[in-house]
Amino acid sequence: MATFVDLLPEKELGNILTEFIVRLQNKSAGKTAQDEEVTKTAASLTGGKEPADLLRFFLTQVPLLFKEASDKEVENFFFAVFNLIKKLDHESGKKVIEEAVDQLVTTQPLQDKSSTRIKILVHVYNIFDENPTARGGYFLSLLEYSNRSHHAEVLLPQFKDIDRRIVEWGLSRKEKQRLYKHIRNTYRNAVRGKEAYDWSVRYLSLFDSESEITNDDLEEAYNACVEAIRIPNVYRYDDLAQLLPIKKLQGHSNELYNKSHQLLTIYLQEDVKSLLQFINNNPEVLKQLVLEGDAITEKIRLLSIASIGASVSAQSGQVGYGTIATKLDVEEGEVEYYVVLSITQGVIDAKIDQLTRTVTITRSLQRTFSTEEWKQLSQHLSVWTNNVKLLLKTLNECKQQGPQV
Repeated sequence: MATFVDLLPEKELGNILTEFIVRLQNKSAGKTAQDEEVTKTAASLTGGKEPADLLRFFLTQVPLLFKEASDKEVENFFFAVFNLIKKLDHESGKKVIEEAVDQLVTTQPLQDKSSTRIKILVHVYNIFDENPTARGGYFLSLLEYSNRSHHAEVLLPQFKDIDRRIVEWGLSRKEKQRLYKHIRNTYRNAVRGKEAYDWSVRYLSLFDSESEITNDDLEEAYNACVEAIRIPNVYRYDDLAQLLPIKKLQGHSNELYNKSHQLLTIYLQEDVKSLLQFINNNPEVLKQLVLEGDAITEKIRLLSIASIGASVSAQSGQVGYGTIATKLDVEEGEVEYYVVLSITQGVIDAKIDQLTRTVTITRSLQRTFSTEEWKQLSQHLSVWTNNVKLLLKTLNECKQQGPQV
């Protein structure tokens, strides 16, 4: 196994790396060469080369390196190369490190030395930190390779403070779009559907002009619509429906795009009867959208319960089994199942009274936030503010009276 000592003089370290490459070339060709012959061949390869050109020569040998060297040799080789890169002037070093990263990310087959490549890319991110924007690019390359080599899960812990990092990197909107898609793909490859959907929404939220939206972006919007309906624990659709790429699906000549938007509208503000009518009018659409009928019908019923809760919350909050059954298009005997499911899914807070066959809903998910909902919220806040003022007044009066003997 080759060992490269970074403390060696630059020229000597370069000679050792070149000799190592020559030995790998001989190994690949099935040749055996004496040390003198290796040294002579190495000298002919490096003679007269500028430092940056020599490093680029090393990088052209990366496919050979991945094929013939051990993981540890690959790791040591790159760390020695990075040490030499740091001795170049800033502009030359920046170009060479970008070429090194490109070789790490693109050299085929991608699975070769995959864990070692990820370790090296992490090292690049950690040691070349003088330029925040460049670090963002290195992180993107690391994400791209991890996804393409099916090692997405190893980077999931890196996303806990990603918003802070994005600010530090100073990414442009286009760079953010690229990053958000890579993060989405990472979660998707790790089979984390809800998180992947959340990053799809963040990606689509970066568009502020219809002219920017490409066909690929419309496909992203379509997939987000379908995922929003398919994923069990997604119940809010108002923010998604307001995004420009989503709006462009409405009435689109692509029938599936248009149908996905129609479904989204149903889940945003309509009920189970509207969904059943949609399915009846479009018998093949669920199969085309890869949606399972029972699952999406159950979800619209939970959303219908949320609407019931919102409508009765300003009054007693109490609603009978019969009313719920009618709204959900089920038998009264099924009402308790859907109410309990709504509670466990966080759609409502409620108590069931089996004797009176009523449900008292104390809180419900707000499916849409229109002007009317804002007025209701304002009224609730006013009542709360007045109650707090009254409480403070009472406490102040008690304080002024002092302790009673």
